[in-house]
Amino acid sequence: MSYFTSIRPTKKIELSDPAYWVEVYKAVTYKEQKALAEIGELSNSQAADELFKSLIVSWNLDNEAGDVVPITPENLDLLNGQDSEIIMTALTNSLGSATEKKSSISK
Repeated sequence: MSYFTSIRPTKKIELSDPAYWVEVYKAVTYKEQKALAEIGELSNSQAADELFKSLIVSWNLDNEAGDVVPITPENLDLLNGQDSEIIMTALTNSLGSATEKKSSISK
């Protein structure tokens, strides 16, 4: 088993309608941790959108024609509040797991 691999673990998150899901990375990279720190409390919404978008691997969210829409800041803005909260919680948990591992190592 090697440390650096091209495969990054992901997990699927069911949204408020069980027919829909979003696949996110299970953990953030150091680069993403730095970006989160720079964003602070999401004061820079463009940076926050880009980071949010980069942590979402895929989704099955579709438009009225039944076509899956791309993951873009504009489509992220169209998420309902409940689903955006579900996704944000999953991403926050990913960040938390990285932080917990770091603090347990430094003890």
